[in-house]
This record gives sequence, C-alpha cells and structure tokens, in this order.
Amino acid sequence: KAARAALGEIQVRGVAVTGSGRDLVAARFGADLNVDEITAQGIGAVRLAPDADAVFEIGGQDSKFIRLSNGRAEDFEMNRICAAGTGAFLVETARRLGVRPGAELSAAAFRSQRPVVVSRRCCVFAESDVVSRLNSGTPREDVAAGVVYAVAKNYLTLVVGERDVGRKVLFLG
Repeated sequence: KAARAALGEIQVRGVAVTGSGRDLVAARFGADLNVDEITAQGIGAVRLAPDADAVFEIGGQDSKFIRLSNGRAEDFEMNRICAAGTGAFLVETARRLGVRPGAELSAAAFRSQRPVVVSRRCCVFAESDVVSRLNSGTPREDVAAGVVYAVAKNYLTLVVGERDVGRKVLFLG
C-alpha cells in the first residue's frame, strides 16, 4: 500500500519477464513478453555497445558467456558445475576476509605479494582452502588474490573454454 500511495495512479501498459522465475510470473500476470536471460542480456549488451563481440557475466548464482554476432546471441555457456565462479562465492569470501565485496576485495587482492592457489573446481574445496590458509596465517591479501584468480580461471576454463571472445567484451554481473 505504501508503494501504491507513493506512486499514485499508474497505468501498466505491458509486462515483460526474464530470469529463472519468468514462466511462473508470466502465467500469473499474463506477461506480454517472456524472454530468457541469455537473450535479454544479449539484447541489452548490443544496445549498450553495438560492436560488442561477447559478454562475460559473473552473476550471484551462476556465470555466463555470450558470444554476439550481428546484434544477436550466437552462442552461450553457463557454469553449471559449481558456485566457485560466482558473485555469491566472492561475497562470502570477502566476508571471511573482513572486507566488503567489490572495491575492498579488489584492493586487498592488488596488495598481494604471493597469491595462494585456491581450488577452482568446487565451492566447498575453495572455501576449505580459504579457511585453511587463513588459519595457517597466510596474509589476507594473498588469500584475496588467490580467490580472485580462481574465479577468473574457473570462468575462463569452464565457461568460455575454447570459444573465441572477439575484440570487444562487455563485463556484466
């Protein structure tokens, strides 16, 4: 009610949905447009940068690679194996390190003198590596750098693979 009062009278002219709950929401509200995430991100990327060749997306729960061609999503892949390459993993690791995700985690990683190796195959193993390294006295900066490298390597190996990324890449997430 508070939101309605703040907005006043509004007229809904259309409903578009995307994301994992789109089919349920589309059925419930009679959406005019139901678009999968890959298509939506591809269209958005092309609108932002018409000459973009690819999208690197590290989201909260998954990671995606989208190859663009002629203004459309031509190919894509998602990290379906583990959460070790996602934003949620970075947020949780930043919390363990006592820094905020984003700029503080990045700054800590850039201060590293000796990045540690962190498992990049599974979130459980990666978290175990982080805890073990911290408990053994490894500097937080070196753990931060290890985690950032692990996420990047995980993404490039498991999501991008051998695909050509082109010359202009957009980063989303």
